[in-house]
Amino acid sequence: MEDSFTLTLFYLAQAYTKMGLKDLAGEYCGLTLQRQHESGKYELKDFVNNLIGLAEYYQGSKCFAQAQYLLMLALKVIPEGRKKKLRASVHISIGNLIC
Repeated sequence: MEDSFTLTLFYLAQAYTKMGLKDLAGEYCGLTLQRQHESGKYELKDFVNNLIGLAEYYQGSKCFAQAQYLLMLALKVIPEGRKKKLRASVHISIGNLIC
């Protein structure tokens, strides 16, 4: 997360979380992740775990399509045949979403 605008989005997401404004926090988390994905500048494990966390938020808000999209993106960014534990975490989240 290198550019200052992405960092600002991240800080706003944190601030809204601390204020208990979950919807705004979720929106800004999503914008932060979108910017990171577009730039390709992210730590894979953190990025995937953040996608899982945001998917859980959307699942709890009954926004299942958004949750599924985030989990599919998480699978897509993990290199094939590598990071088996990380991939397993995504599959567990998909299972939780389906059940």
